[in-house]
Amino acid sequence: AVHPAGIETAPRPAAPSGMYSVRSHTLLQQGEPEFLYVKQTVLGAKALQGSAHIGNWAEDAIREELDDSAFAEQRAAGTLALQKLKSKVVSARTPVQLTARNEDGLVHFGDVMMLESTLTGASVAANSDVELASSQLSYQVTATDSLEPCGRNAVTIMRPNAHGESEASPGPVRYGEPLALAIRSYDGVPTMYLQTPSFALPSMSKGVHKDDIAAVTEMSPECMWRLVHKDPKQQLAAHGMAVSADDVFALQHVRTNKLLCTDFAKTKNIFGMEFIVFGQLVRDAQLGEMALKQAHLKRHVPENSQWTLKYHA
Repeated sequence: AVHPAGIETAPRPAAPSGMYSVRSHTLLQQGEPEFLYVKQTVLGAKALQGSAHIGNWAEDAIREELDDSAFAEQRAAGTLALQKLKSKVVSARTPVQLTARNEDGLVHFGDVMMLESTLTGASVAANSDVELASSQLSYQVTATDSLEPCGRNAVTIMRPNAHGESEASPGPVRYGEPLALAIRSYDGVPTMYLQTPSFALPSMSKGVHKDDIAAVTEMSPECMWRLVHKDPKQQLAAHGMAVSADDVFALQHVRTNKLLCTDFAKTKNIFGMEFIVFGQLVRDAQLGEMALKQAHLKRHVPENSQWTLKYHA
């Protein structure tokens, strides 16, 4: 073969089947190699340089090796997303010893129990994996049908002191008495308190209004609840009486009179499908009555807002 410049060159061998021979204008000097490319490379030859193709043959293998190395390091350190998720689940499900029934058969402040719904049989639980939009750190609250007491569903009844803080002071719990519901701390998660907002826009088209219940890490007046007898005819007589461990009752928010409720609707989280928990304001009376001193008495208690306490067997 004769080069256009008059330089004689050796004949070029035919390209293998399926390959294309391409010689760049910069590679027409005598003695420089000729590169073989696949058809897909030739179609994009104008946008790509030959030097890039030489290195790219091993790039995928090198990247895969680097990814495998990084994966092995993260797995050894326990920082993989799946490992973090598993750690949260295992920590939240750490077994907890519930309080044995008191000899007097009454509920006492400081007792560690599970708060179970008589409608679904599920117990109130906190989910530290889901943060809610709030002015303070708050987490999702659901009702789990798991029967095993653990860190996320063990509830302690606390008495608020003169400083607005909660304490597990001794003494029986009484109907109508303010109290706080604390979900005990577990690995990496501080003690949390059940809370519902004090202000909510009323619904003009429905008989009830629902709000999310949150688990917050800071104690406040919005964390105050009281026990109300489930029977409206007995609520006035039971007011101030000690609560029996076998009683079925409603939990009512002190500031808003909303009831702690659950139903068969479910939501999905890292623990699976769990029942929703919400605050419900039952308006079977005039809104003006909400300002009365004992407006929380003689109120209808729906089936989805009736609860009981589960002690250590």
